[in-house]
Amino acid sequence: MKFDFLILSFIQGIAEFFPISSSGHLLFLSNLLGLSVDRFIFAIFLHLATLIAILFYFYPRIKILLKDRVYILKVLIAFFTTVIVALFLRKYVIAVYSMEGLNILGLFFIISGVLLFLPGLRKKQGRSLTFKFALLIGFAQGFSVFPGISRSGTTIAIALLLGLVREEAFRFSFFLAIPTIIGAGFYELFKSDWNFQVFSAINVSYIGYFMITFIVGLASLYLLERVVFRKKLSFFGCYCCIIGLIAVFIGG
Repeated sequence: MKFDFLILSFIQGIAEFFPISSSGHLLFLSNLLGLSVDRFIFAIFLHLATLIAILFYFYPRIKILLKDRVYILKVLIAFFTTVIVALFLRKYVIAVYSMEGLNILGLFFIISGVLLFLPGLRKKQGRSLTFKFALLIGFAQGFSVFPGISRSGTTIAIALLLGLVREEAFRFSFFLAIPTIIGAGFYELFKSDWNFQVFSAINVSYIGYFMITFIVGLASLYLLERVVFRKKLSFFGCYCCIIGLIAVFIGG
């Protein structure tokens, strides 16, 4: 197994679900360690592993969701709002990835960290998920295309700020992740220069990367749900601010 892919597998499993930005950590470590990331492996195997982890973890709740067409519509509204925002921001995201240094990445980490502190300022929760709230959460999720901005952190924090109960904020964030991860995977394939000959390079070690991401992802979901209920998002906020300051310091 390659060291680069092992690191990538752990990062994907942890940071895809924990509110600390998987893309931000990949870019940070790529700069520090010179990691070489295979975009095909990232898009197919690791995104698929995180998707299956979500489906496995939420399976009982997904069965109930499939009977609620209104809720499905809210998820789709949020998803398509995310797509519109992400496509609009695409050229700016490309510019960030092409920049030398880590200053901008550090700034995004800090923004993500501050966002995780904000739900603690709202004392009352108990509002229901409306179409308007779904649209706002989807809009906010669109900005997580920037490295350093956590998808799960952004959606959960915004949902809590809108007054949703913690269970609903957590559930909607990861139900919304299902079409988002699928869409991101297909987008990666569409934009990459892979072809069917790539499959000839696949070997048994890739199953190991997949399983690492899947198992770590399940553990991350389990822990994050308890962190959300215990109102401990500020822990991740501190972490993001610290790593953001480190990135700014290194980048400067």
